[in-house]
Amino acid sequence: MSSRFYSSASGYDAGILFSNLLATIVVLVLWCLLWWFFVKKLGFKGRVRWLIYGLTCFPYTTGFTLMALIFSRWPVWAELRQAKKDLKACQDERDALQKQVERNVDYIRKANLEVQRLQGQLISK
Repeated sequence: MSSRFYSSASGYDAGILFSNLLATIVVLVLWCLLWWFFVKKLGFKGRVRWLIYGLTCFPYTTGFTLMALIFSRWPVWAELRQAKKDLKACQDERDALQKQVERNVDYIRKANLEVQRLQGQLISK
């Protein structure tokens, strides 16, 4: 009787073991995908991305990796600073062009007034 009990229990244990193994694999895949996209959004590329990704896949190194990410400079911020500098340069160029357009409009108005004045003189003669 004891052999039947163990054989049926081992079959039951195998089913639980398989479902636990499958659930663990699914959770690990989701965890790895989450970290992959998180590190990608931070702007890390190449070897650094793979290093961070590899370190976050292991439970004991995830905390240290998070601290390293918190205190490190993210490439996204460097890109943002450069984009702000480029935007400022574009705005300055736009303002300079706007001033030039305003000067040209004033010049055209003055020229039109002069043309009208000269036309008035020709008509009166």
